Parts: sequence; structure tokens; C-alpha cells
Amino acid sequence: MQLFSSYHILSWAIVSIALIALMGFYVASLRSTVRRQASIIRSMQRQLQNLLASSPVDDGASFRKRSSNGMQIGDVADQALHVLDAEQELFVKTTLYMKEHAPFINPDLRIDDLAKALCTNRTTLANCIKKYTSGDLTLLQYINHFRIDYAVQLLADPKNKQTISQIAEAAGYRSRSVFNRQFALIYHCSPSVFRENSLCQAEGEIPSDLENTLEK
Repeated sequence: MQLFSSYHILSWAIVSIALIALMGFYVASLRSTVRRQASIIRSMQRQLQNLLASSPVDDGASFRKRSSNGMQIGDVADQALHVLDAEQELFVKTTLYMKEHAPFINPDLRIDDLAKALCTNRTTLANCIKKYTSGDLTLLQYINHFRIDYAVQLLADPKNKQTISQIAEAAGYRSRSVFNRQFALIYHCSPSVFRENSLCQAEGEIPSDLENTLEK
């Protein structure tokens, strides 16, 4: 009987220790989850701010498909859309869609198709884009900014060996001359000059146009 009682007490002690260990693990896991969720929320806030800041309101905006921690841009912002009104939400969704799906690389992209993908109509979409871009951009200008931003990434990549014409086509332009003209409207130089300057800066050299200016 005494042996049975000792065994019974030992069993309960083992179970108690296991439960305490399990509770400790659960608490540690819960704390880790809370910290991770708090970090994600802070990251969402920063990324949504960066997303809106990097819309075509800024000429030098960067084209980014994924956030720094690997989350889809849509995943980052969807949880914040409920605080916006309908028009603001449409602008954010449009910017997310352009960044995530890059429909602008299709030279045959139609305004009506873009509006349909966003479950709206071209008039509502046009008014929204005009209202929330500082330059009062038209829809075509808005799309063009994304095309140019995409081309800038290709031009600035030293590993990219595509020609200017190939980059223009990759960005959604049928004509290099149209691409050159639209690029100059935003960056005030030709794509070729921009590429040369970007590569020189990456290699720590003085761009030829700046070097010529210094010689004068």
C-alpha cells in the first residue's frame, strides 16, 4: 500500500511538473506571439505610409512588389483599409493593384479593363486618381508613372543588359521615341543618360554630363 501511495504521489508530481513546463512554454509562446503581432502592426503602419508616399505623387518612386519582410503588399494594407473612406480605399487599392500585378507592362492595357479589375468604373477611378495625386494626374499619366518607375529599376540595374528599346518594351511602351519623351518629362534627361549616370554612381565614377560641366 505504501509503495502504491508513493508511486501515486510520484506520478502526480511528474504530471504537475509537466503541466508547469507546458504552461511556461505556453506563456513564452504567447509573449512571443504578442511581440510578433506588435511588430507586424508597426511594420504595417510603416509600409502603408511608404506605400502611399511612393505612389506617383513622387516622381522618383520605387516599384516594389513585396514588402521588406516578404509579406505581400496587399496583405500588409488590406487590414488598414477599413479606416479609409470609399474614395481613399479605392486609391489605395489601385496603387496596390498596380504595384502587385503590374498591369502597366501590357501595352494594350485599357482604362476600362483596369477599372473592371478594381470593381469600379473609369469615371470614378479617374476622379479618384486626380484627387489623390498632387499633380492632378489623369489615368494615362498615372499609368505612365508606373511604367517609367519600372523602367528606372531596369536602367539602374548594372546586371541588366537589355537595350533601351528592350527596356521600353518591357515597361509597356510600343515605341522607344514615346518612351524617351515620357521619361524626359519626369526625369528631365534621356533614358540613356540616366542609365549612364546610375552606373557611374554605382561604380563611384563621375557621370560624363557632370564631368563636362566641371571642365567648363
